[in-house]
Amino acid sequence: MEGSIKKQAVDLGISLTFILVQTCVIFLKMRILHILSQAPDFTGSGKFIQEILKNAKLNGHENFLIAGVQSNFNLDKSIIAKENCIPIRFDGKDMACAIPGMSDAMP
Repeated sequence: MEGSIKKQAVDLGISLTFILVQTCVIFLKMRILHILSQAPDFTGSGKFIQEILKNAKLNGHENFLIAGVQSNFNLDKSIIAKENCIPIRFDGKDMACAIPGMSDAMP
């Protein structure tokens, strides 16, 4: 009988710990700053950041993105809201130089 009481106490402790962890996760909402030196669109890094943004939002976190883009880049609003993003435009807009290494035509 003593072993049964200890098992019930352990089970109760595990259950309470699980409830506590779930409660903490609910209340730990973060404001996340994402910084990407490339356009958040075509490259593997861009697709990766899109998934991070989407899943963070689904979990209730607030996202903000700073990304290096070409001067003619238009951000798709499905990626992140315009007010939650600062595109740093190269080729004379925000920066006077081109983004090094960025090309649609790979050697």
